[in-house]
Amino acid sequence: MELKAKKLLVSDEDQLVRILALMAQAEHGNQAHSEQQILSYQNLMHGITSSSEEIQIKLAYEHAKYRGMRKLTSEYKVVQEASALPGYGMEYHEAKNEGNEDIHVGVGPEGVVIYDTDMTEMSR
Repeated sequence: MELKAKKLLVSDEDQLVRILALMAQAEHGNQAHSEQQILSYQNLMHGITSSSEEIQIKLAYEHAKYRGMRKLTSEYKVVQEASALPGYGMEYHEAKNEGNEDIHVGVGPEGVVIYDTDMTEMSR
């Protein structure tokens, strides 16, 4: 997914929690108060954000709000949230710079953007 690959970055924690909760609803359905649910949250957050207890609590609370939401609706809402993020719609290509170092070139609605291997913007 684009969040794990750091191609889409979410700087607002509340928005990130909303996206993760919608993803949890789409993947696992209604929230279940169980150890398995906590493990699914940790797996969902892996590579996106720290799996702190505070984030897990916020995620559980947000996920509970979506009880009864259908999978397709949850998926649609994830896309709606993601489309508001910077870099949405950007296509990334691997390349090498003049120093033969790996870089990524993003081409999209914002123009052409050069990123380093950590997806940190280097130039536009």
